[in-house]
Amino acid sequence: MAYSYMPGFGNDFETETLPGSLPQGRNSPQRPAYGLYA
Repeated sequence: MAYSYMPGFGNDFETETLPGSLPQGRNSPQRPAYGLYA
C-alpha cells in the first residue's frame, strides 16, 4: 500500500472501512451504524 499526501489547507478528510459507518450531515447520531460508539 502506497501512502500519499492529501493536499489542502484547513480541509477535513474522513475515511471509512465499512460503507455507511460515518454519519452523513450530523456529528453524533443517537444510534450509530454497526454498533459503534459516538
